[in-house]
Amino acid sequence: MFEAVTLYLKDHDWLSDGTKRMYSWSVAGAVGKNGTRSVGCAECIADKFVDELTRRDFNDVRDNLRARGSCNGTINNYIGMLHASFRYAASEGLIPADPWQSFSPLRHRKKHRDGSLEDFQKLYAILPDWMQWWCRTAMAL
Repeated sequence: MFEAVTLYLKDHDWLSDGTKRMYSWSVAGAVGKNGTRSVGCAECIADKFVDELTRRDFNDVRDNLRARGSCNGTINNYIGMLHASFRYAASEGLIPADPWQSFSPLRHRKKHRDGSLEDFQKLYAILPDWMQWWCRTAMAL
């Protein structure tokens, strides 16, 4: 699996450095500035062949992320990144099919960040006239 992710990153050099670090951490872990090692979420399956991955491996990655305190949205992001590298390997003919294609993402809700009326009034006071107009119009709807 490590090779599939490596090939994906090599052929997708336009990805941001942060995204590349996320991929790298997920399969190889990382060493922090203070010298402590962080185990990657998919490091437990990095040495397996992609076409031999099972539902158990999929759940192991999810469990590793849950153990770190990750929310469902973050878990879906990491699973999606690995899934993208598997789809790429399948499209290049390296594996017959993506082994995780039938597994669905976890349900999650985005947290709405509502401000108070006081927050709105502070912000409204410093807005230019045209933005104040937009705010009044939005509030009237």
